[in-house]
Amino acid sequence: MADWNNNNRACKTTWSTLVVLDQKKQAFPKYGTIKIRGLKAYNPTARPKLRRETMAGLAAQIDNVFRAIRGATLEKGKTSSSAQNAMVKVLTDPKRTVADLAAVADAQYHFLGEPTDEAIVNTV
Repeated sequence: MADWNNNNRACKTTWSTLVVLDQKKQAFPKYGTIKIRGLKAYNPTARPKLRRETMAGLAAQIDNVFRAIRGATLEKGKTSSSAQNAMVKVLTDPKRTVADLAAVADAQYHFLGEPTDEAIVNTV
């Protein structure tokens, strides 16, 4: 499982987005340990194609919230489509966790309030 940290913008934004999208109501500290199969959108009885389509819809909603509401931008070289596809890989694996989803999101998006690469280099 990826590191779940309340100082990480990807973790906090993933948590709040999933709560707003009514995927699961739970306080932040333990939310990262939730398995993907524990989200409302995950249907264990659905055929794989339908499950993938459902989770692709959830990934699109997450992408919309991240960018249109939470002010995230895509990392250099990433597209909305590639970011959503990366999230779908996690969202279709019932053994992965929300912390894993946040780690993938962190690689795809630059979240509001995160330092830029230039800011990090200038502090060294």
